[in-house]
Amino acid sequence: MSKQFTKDNLNDIVTESIVDSLNYNNKQAVTRARGGIPKPDQTYFERYSNNKSLILKNAGVEESSIPESINIENVLVAKQIHDYIIGNHHLVDFKEYYLNGHFKIDPTGPHTTLKITEEKLLRYNGVETLLNIKPLHNQPIGKGYTVDIPSQYNVAPLRAKGLLQGLMFAEGSVKSAYEHIQQQELNLKQKEPQRLKPKM
Repeated sequence: MSKQFTKDNLNDIVTESIVDSLNYNNKQAVTRARGGIPKPDQTYFERYSNNKSLILKNAGVEESSIPESINIENVLVAKQIHDYIIGNHHLVDFKEYYLNGHFKIDPTGPHTTLKITEEKLLRYNGVETLLNIKPLHNQPIGKGYTVDIPSQYNVAPLRAKGLLQGLMFAEGSVKSAYEHIQQQELNLKQKEPQRLKPKM
């Protein structure tokens, strides 16, 4: 009989997935340094997908104990997004927007999404979702998920080559949107009729 799944179990799975990703990617870096041909780096989710049995063993968790209501894959994708935003030097402006609560990472649906929460930006963009990150199942090893950028013009979404590229595209879109919003607000202020000075 499986033990009851706890929050600590979830945290242990996340930790072991991160450790496994770091170990795997470091091995590729060593291969590269020695003049070999490294395999592509793998994210937390990709390592969990490709090395699940060992990660669960190291976390001390039986797969049968994980409730269907908890989507480990989505949680790992959300953690990867968070870590990229906080730690990647290409996403400095995005980090500021994120820490100020302008958008959120939502792992609760069928896949992980990056959603706008700031009212002005939401009104301007017309689409709540900045990114859709969907796991790929039954795929060759190394293929972890797709990163789609929804369009506000009812056309097919763009597909990024990876999570970091998707986040960089989203950052550019948000920066551009805020520049347009500020320009619109400035134009409105300039159009306001000036108050007549009171007669002396």
